Amino acid sequence: MLNNPAAQPSCSTLKAENLARFLIIERRQHLKEKIIEEAIELLWQSGQKQQALSLCKELVAVLSKEYGITPAAEINDMYKKIQYS
Repeated sequence: MLNNPAAQPSCSTLKAENLARFLIIERRQHLKEKIIEEAIELLWQSGQKQQALSLCKELVAVLSKEYGITPAAEINDMYKKIQYS
């Protein structure tokens, strides 16, 4: 079966599958970031400023180390808002 070219997925099929996987991962990452953003906001609103700032820093570190990306502008803005409140 492996020698049968008809049984092998085409290059375009593999590209489409890889793109779909990437989009799913990207969507999950966005949702995780939004959940953490909400947690930061709740910590801050409940008077836990230092915990909120710590969670912001942790989020930035994880995004940078594991994904090689920076957080959304909303996270940076939130950090500044909490820091100077």
